[in-house]
Amino acid sequence: MISNIFKWPIGIFFLGSLWSANEGHIEVGKLWISPSVANYGYMSVFEYPGGSKDFYIIEQSNFFSCSVGEDTVVLFGGTLGNELDYGWQTADGRFEQWIEQADGINKVHLSATSDFSNYSAGNLNIDVMTEIRAYNHPDYDDMIVINHTFTNTGSAPITDFYYGSHLPVDVGASGISYKDLDDYAKHDAESGLTYMYDDDGDNGLTPYFTGQILLGIDSGGGMDTASSWSTASYYQMVNPITGTADLLNKIKSGITLSSGSPGPWSIINSAGPYTIAPGAAILFSMAIVYGEGFSGIHNNVVSAKRVAAQNFIIPVVEQPPPVPEILKTNVSSRVIELIWSDVPANTPDFKTYRIYKSDISAIGPWGSPIADTTDTNFIDIGRSGFPLFYSITSIDQAGNESGLWGRANRTLEAVRPLGKAVTKIDEVLVVPNPYLGGADWETNDYESRIYFTRLPEECTIYIYSMMGDLVAKLLHNIPGDLTHDNSGWEDWDLLSLNRQEVVTGLYLFRVQATNGNETSGKFVIVKGQR
Repeated sequence: MISNIFKWPIGIFFLGSLWSANEGHIEVGKLWISPSVANYGYMSVFEYPGGSKDFYIIEQSNFFSCSVGEDTVVLFGGTLGNELDYGWQTADGRFEQWIEQADGINKVHLSATSDFSNYSAGNLNIDVMTEIRAYNHPDYDDMIVINHTFTNTGSAPITDFYYGSHLPVDVGASGISYKDLDDYAKHDAESGLTYMYDDDGDNGLTPYFTGQILLGIDSGGGMDTASSWSTASYYQMVNPITGTADLLNKIKSGITLSSGSPGPWSIINSAGPYTIAPGAAILFSMAIVYGEGFSGIHNNVVSAKRVAAQNFIIPVVEQPPPVPEILKTNVSSRVIELIWSDVPANTPDFKTYRIYKSDISAIGPWGSPIADTTDTNFIDIGRSGFPLFYSITSIDQAGNESGLWGRANRTLEAVRPLGKAVTKIDEVLVVPNPYLGGADWETNDYESRIYFTRLPEECTIYIYSMMGDLVAKLLHNIPGDLTHDNSGWEDWDLLSLNRQEVVTGLYLFRVQATNGNETSGKFVIVKGQR
C-alpha cells in the first residue's frame, strides 16, 4: 500500500516548482519566457511582445491527478498556496537537464524526462517526457507549445487520470496599478480556447488576449486534434485553492463559459478522465497563445492546431529561410551600420533580407520595411540623439518571411547616432520636445529619457522648473561625467536631483560651456499621452 500523506483518496500531481534546478528560456518568437522554463512543468514570466517588459502571466503550471489500483498518493506543488508544496520536483528522482533539439534562434525545442519510481512517499510508476516548442515564424510566433507524455511503467493500470494547466493572468501593460481588476475570463466552446482579456479599464492600452488551448491527445492511435478541455473553471487569488479536495473539485467541475464578472481571475483547464494501461503512454499537447483581440488570438489558435496536426513541424511550403543573426552595430556620428550573419543566404530558395526600423521602441511600431538587400550589412543615417531600433528578416522566392520578434534578429537596445560637439552654443537642441510619456509604465515600454544634442565639447546642463527650482544637473565631458565619450549629446533619465520622477510641465534649461559661454531654452514633458 502506497503511503497516503493526506487524507483524500486521490493522487494529484502539480508539475511545477519555483526552485527548479533545471532552467531554460525562450526568446525566438513574439512570446518570450524568462528567466526559467523548468522541466517540472513550470514556466515563469511570459513577456509579450518580447522586449516590451509587459508580463501578463507571471507563472504557469501543469498538473495531473490519478489513482493506481487501490493505492493512492496525494501530491501537490507549484504556487497555489503554502500547503500545496509537494510537487513534480519533490517526486522526480531524475533531475534531468534540458536537451535543446533546435538551434534556439529559429526554433526552440526543449525536452527532458522525469521518473517517479523512487518517490519517497511510495512507488509511483510513471515516467514523463516534457517537450516545449516555440517558433520564429510570423504565423507561429504568438504561442508556446507544451507536450507531456505519461508512460505507465508499472504492472497495474493508472485510472481516473486528469491532465491540465493552471494559468494566472493579469491583463494589462506593466506598471498599471490594479490592472487585473477589470479582467474577464471566458471559454470559447467552438475553438476550445479558454482565455482572458481586459475590459478596457486601462483606457485602451491593453489590446492583447491570452489563454490556453488543448491541441490534441495521442493515446497510441495518433494525435486526436478534436480533443478539447473537459473543464474550464476560474477562481480569484483572494480565494485561493485550499487543498487537495478543493483543487480536485475544480479540475472535475466541467465547462464554465464565463467568469461572469471582472476581477483578478486564474484559469484552470483539465482533460479527463483517462486510463493508462501498463506499458502504455498518453501524450497531451497544449499551447499558451496570445493575440490582438479575439480575432487575433483565434487566428493564432488555428495556427497552433495546424502545426500540431503536422507533428509540430511547420509545413515545408510555409518555411522561410533562417533568420539573420545581427552580429554587430557600428555607429560613427550619424552613420549606423548593421552587420548580420549570412546563414540565410546559403539556403537554396533565399531571395533577400528585409530591414525594418522604428524610432519609438524595440517592439515597434515597425511600419513598412525601409530596404531589401542581399548584402549582409546595411548603412543608415540617423538624427543626432534620436534612438533607433531595427529588425531584420529573410525572405524566400515564394515570399515566405521569417519572424520580426526574435532576440537574435532585433536590436533590443537603442542604436543612437552620435552628434558631434558644436562651436556655436546656440545650436543646442532638446529631443524629443515635447516628450510624450506613457505615465507609470513608460519605463517598461519605451525609453524614459530626453536628449540634449548639439552640445559644446565640454559643458554643464542645468534643468529648472518654471518656478526657478533646480531640478537636475548634467555634466558633459567634464570631470564627474560617468559617460565621458566626447560626443555632442547628453541624456537625462527624467529623474530629479533626489531621484524622484519628474511631473508633467514646462521646464527650462541652461547650458554653460567651460569657456563661459551660455545658452538657454525650454522643453515640455507630458506624462500619460503615448
